[in-house]
Amino acid sequence: MRQLLSDLLLFSRVASRPEPFKGIDLAKIAREAADVFEATIKETGAQVEIETMPGVEADGNQILRLFQNLIGNALKFRGPDKPRIMIYAKRDRSGVCEIFVKDNGIGFDPQFAELIFRPFQRLHGRNEFEGTGMGLAICRKIVERHGGNISARSEPGKGSTFIIRLPVKQDRWEGV
Repeated sequence: MRQLLSDLLLFSRVASRPEPFKGIDLAKIAREAADVFEATIKETGAQVEIETMPGVEADGNQILRLFQNLIGNALKFRGPDKPRIMIYAKRDRSGVCEIFVKDNGIGFDPQFAELIFRPFQRLHGRNEFEGTGMGLAICRKIVERHGGNISARSEPGKGSTFIIRLPVKQDRWEGV
């Protein structure tokens, strides 16, 4: 119950209590997010590979939470092999940064690729995996606040890839 209340509060705060956008180092923030899971990474023998990534203008605290949710899900929904998480990005000519968070976990049926971003949506029962069903909804809200979008590709047993598209430079009014 405590986790649910915390997630609901965070979900409501994403747009209502934002930090200003400023230049951030995506790779540094991704490493900070991975550090939160140091014990789980050691325990499972997971590999987290974070490549050099371009900088973007963003709310660093929210991007940290975005990476924490995605890395946490990759570790939670791991398959029988040692977890492997790859985080990398590329910048296109139109001023958009595409960030990829790829894992070798249990994956999911592609028909649920949109459903998983809705609040309280779970593809597994509470007895299989802990959680409130809010993590990916929070991710979507964070990304949309930054003028971007998030999507997922997956197949059962073949892992998942989350693709986040963010503008490199923010030209949006902060209150939007």
